[in-house]
Amino acid sequence: MKPDFNIIHFDTIGSTNTYAIENIRGLPHNTVITADIQTNGRGRYKRAWTSDTAKNLYASFVVKPDIPYKQLPLVNFPQLFSVITAEAFLSYGAQPQIKWPNDVLLNGKKCAGILSEASFDGNIFNGVVVGVGVNIGDDPSSRLAVKQPATALSSEIKKNVEKSDFFSKMLELYALMCDSFCSIGFTSIKEAYMRYFSHTGKEISIENANQRLSGRVSGVSDSGELILKTASGVENIMIGEVLWETS
Repeated sequence: MKPDFNIIHFDTIGSTNTYAIENIRGLPHNTVITADIQTNGRGRYKRAWTSDTAKNLYASFVVKPDIPYKQLPLVNFPQLFSVITAEAFLSYGAQPQIKWPNDVLLNGKKCAGILSEASFDGNIFNGVVVGVGVNIGDDPSSRLAVKQPATALSSEIKKNVEKSDFFSKMLELYALMCDSFCSIGFTSIKEAYMRYFSHTGKEISIENANQRLSGRVSGVSDSGELILKTASGVENIMIGEVLWETS
């Protein structure tokens, strides 16, 4: 059954994720906070996410399923939303790739970023907030602050994309995937994730827990961990950032 979404929209806000976290106790499951402009958008590792054009999508999903939080795959929510975003891109004829763990690329350039935050009051679990920023419209000036190659969906497919249409596709995909993901975990999306995963067989360098590891990627585990064969053995890595890769 398709869920009822509680959509809260702002013309301008500091951060949709911050609003969701600050108000999460009063927000129901399947609330989605959206904004035309963010003045203090955030990415992973507290990096700024450029959010100054209304052509792009800024949305934060509040996930509060009726499941004990210790059974939830909390660390894998960014990967769920990377699959949702990649599938939405694919519906427009684009060819997305997932840069581990959850950046979504088009033609090797970043087109979407995801930030997941769990909220607790002591031992009381309030829910998960997953923020998604997607470059929809072709506005090169908005990407000047990005420190890596970036692009927009419209420029990649050479066709204007309505932000509202893309958002609707994301909601449909979320409705299809979220319940089974919350119950089963990463294995429910692994096949789809691997269709877009861009690193298998490649040599990469990854920063993990203040150390750098280099090796060849064997794949992804059933828990969503990157499997990296290094000079000293096989490492299964759940948290980190890919710094570079070679074929």
